[in-house]
Amino acid sequence: MTFIRSVLALLLLSLLGGAGLLALGTMLIPSWQYGGYAVLICNEAVPDRDLRERLAFRGLGESLISESSQWVLLDAFGGLEQVPLDIYPSRILPFDPRNDGYAERLRSFFVRDGKRLVFIPRGAVSPGSLEKRIAAAIEGIPHTVEHLGLGKPLGLFFVFFGLALCILLPLRLLKSRPLPRMGQFLPCLPILAALVLDGAWGFVLAAILAGFFALLREPVLEWLAMLRYSRRRGQQTPSPETADIRQRFFSDVYEPFKSRWLFSLLLLLCYPLICVFSKISPLMAAAIIIMFAGIMIFSLQVFSQPRIRDYIRFSPVPLLKPPFGFSFLWVMFPFGLAAILAAIIPLFWTGSPSLGAAAVAGEIIITENEYQTHAAFQSSFSRRSLDQKDRIPGQAGYAAYILDDDGLVSPAPFSPMETTVLSTDIPPFPLKHLMHFLAAAVPGRN
Repeated sequence: MTFIRSVLALLLLSLLGGAGLLALGTMLIPSWQYGGYAVLICNEAVPDRDLRERLAFRGLGESLISESSQWVLLDAFGGLEQVPLDIYPSRILPFDPRNDGYAERLRSFFVRDGKRLVFIPRGAVSPGSLEKRIAAAIEGIPHTVEHLGLGKPLGLFFVFFGLALCILLPLRLLKSRPLPRMGQFLPCLPILAALVLDGAWGFVLAAILAGFFALLREPVLEWLAMLRYSRRRGQQTPSPETADIRQRFFSDVYEPFKSRWLFSLLLLLCYPLICVFSKISPLMAAAIIIMFAGIMIFSLQVFSQPRIRDYIRFSPVPLLKPPFGFSFLWVMFPFGLAAILAAIIPLFWTGSPSLGAAAVAGEIIITENEYQTHAAFQSSFSRRSLDQKDRIPGQAGYAAYILDDDGLVSPAPFSPMETTVLSTDIPPFPLKHLMHFLAAAVPGRN
């Protein structure tokens, strides 16, 4: 493959890899973590399903959280059934023993004080843009839109990333042979751009990977040159160079650059620690570092290959240890500065939300334990006695219930195998992300 074709393949792979990582990161980061919520407030008399249909027309119906999007588990004497919350009152009478009160508590979160609340994950959409879409969708219905947790301004973070690159180029021009080094590093930038999704911690990881590149650039170049030389000599006649390639790696690549390998290992150990501390998705973190290492090696291989077919690059044998300083810190500096800006400026950029999480949540934060208690009650209802004194399995008077072929409910004899209180097919708690967001935002809740 010619040099030009290799460069084009490298750039194409880099751009596709960066785009794929951005798509993966967008899917893995939940909306409650980086975008907050817009809360649509209107009169209780407005049907919730009507609101959903109107908002769906503007592309907002699938992700919003409201009364009709929730459901309550119900023991139907033949299995658990998910009953939509807005039709639950017409399905179950108040004195039905299966009514454990969970539905009323759940509805009081969305409908209170004569107002209906609809939660719309905002993602990376600006508050102003989202308000315009909502107003166009429910035109004619009096409403207000408040915002919870304005989250990470991703557009601003991409600006910080661009500024870091603008600072990086002049810094590299102060060094010797800056253009070849920048050319080797440029294909790695689309991979680093995916870290913007993680905010300030993402820029810290970008600084670590940039320093990792600067430290290992020369050792990897020597390694690639050694492999290329050994391969060409081996194509002609077997030689000692091809037989002791492992020994040559330690003598020509590892020993002269021992300090660089050590510092790069320390940076590599910092990478997972920061990912764990900042709660970055392990899948995203692993995908980025694997893709970065692959693009890095590919780039160094492409830009170090000889331009003439029969030419072999001269690799001098170092008589002294190559000088090693902390020049790699200059490569990390722009991304470190961007991390500081990404941590400080958004506090003034987004402002304070107009509606506090405490005002929305009030005393109504439904925990996952409440949901699990509700699920356990419903999954074991038909195998449990209605009389408190008969709750012990095997005691006289214990009754189980089955659904007959004629559609009627009849008692069934007790079986020790029917004492399971929680089915394995219980769906996960649907409000986990929203309640986690509110609990973290309300003082004393987390």
